[in-house]
Amino acid sequence: MSLERRYDCLIVGARVAGAATAILLADLGHRVLLVDRHASLGPTLSTHVFGDWEAFEPLGVADGLAASGAPPMRRFRTDTAGCVTEADMVITPYVLALRRERLDPLLLDRARSLGATWLGGHSLVGLRTTRDRVTGAVLRAPGGERTVAARVVVGADGRGSRVALQAGAAAYLTRPAVRCAFYAYYRGMGPARPSAFEYYWADDDLVLVAACDDGLHCVCVMPPESEFGRWRRDRERLLADRLATLPTLAPRLAEAERVGPVRGTRRLESHLKQAYGPGWALVGDAGAVVHPCIGAGIDHAAASAGMLATALHRHLTGARDWETAMADYQRQRDARIRPALEAAVRLAQRRAPDAAETRELRLLLTQPGLSADLGRHVPDVVRAIGGDRALDGFRAFLADPDLPEPTPSGRTP
Repeated sequence: MSLERRYDCLIVGARVAGAATAILLADLGHRVLLVDRHASLGPTLSTHVFGDWEAFEPLGVADGLAASGAPPMRRFRTDTAGCVTEADMVITPYVLALRRERLDPLLLDRARSLGATWLGGHSLVGLRTTRDRVTGAVLRAPGGERTVAARVVVGADGRGSRVALQAGAAAYLTRPAVRCAFYAYYRGMGPARPSAFEYYWADDDLVLVAACDDGLHCVCVMPPESEFGRWRRDRERLLADRLATLPTLAPRLAEAERVGPVRGTRRLESHLKQAYGPGWALVGDAGAVVHPCIGAGIDHAAASAGMLATALHRHLTGARDWETAMADYQRQRDARIRPALEAAVRLAQRRAPDAAETRELRLLLTQPGLSADLGRHVPDVVRAIGGDRALDGFRAFLADPDLPEPTPSGRTP
């Protein structure tokens, strides 16, 4: 069976990257077909946190995000073995953490409202090619197979992308998995005040905490990759035991109730893949995967969707040839994501300080004069830890004229 209409773009995968690409292309007047193997978009493994409002603004979902019930987190809190540092965010005014069963349907509805065609419960069987160029795809649905003709096929189907596999997209930068991840939701957990996105360093583990929608908190523990087998066998007990060791978090969890199962995943390798080929392109995790410890996956998906939609529009309207438009997209994607990929790997490789180092840190943070001196000598600290190159990058980042000014913590968005 064939779909009669020929589409400008067939997008395989309707999560953030795919739905965002569909929104932007449909808004520009292109004929878009958006498909996903799931009939409806429910929970999925995710970093939850996002805050690239420059990338989200063109998607037209600001009202939906504001009504989602997810509280804006304007501060960043780091607890290192019980020693807490905290500040207003600099990179963005605030971040949100929204469960994917709320965020993804919001984006999908927006795409449909702009004219994108939606087919749920359709999985990719294979790519259709004509003269070595992808010209569509064969999809499988409960009613049988159907063939779709499209000028471009976009793979937005995640880290195990079938589009990438069938197109032969090669990875040209890879980094090994360092940490696995296990997370759960808690209701009735005492909030951080003011609301903050929280990181905890505890022995060999990294713990992330974010307030999300429906009065829930998402709590994620990232043990070393080598610990996955032990955690998989006893995830509920190990999660509870780890959280009980955190003196500034455990009291807030004392009366909380875990809602739902403890979910876990492993093999969180980071990589960049070839982003395009004749008639096909990749967006989001299908082509660029970053370890979730940095909490940037949703932002990367939205930002790269904007880059891809711009490149495809230029090609589809005849303003740019395919190779020029898509090479620009890949360069822009890599310039945005590669530094974050490397930073995430470095973050995941870090460890909490040992007992002697913790005593030194505790002494430093309980001496007001020393804490003030630390603030006055930040460049010296950055140079001592990362060298002159790190200091140059640090200063260049702060000198960026597009860097947003932090919003005072008490102000609502």
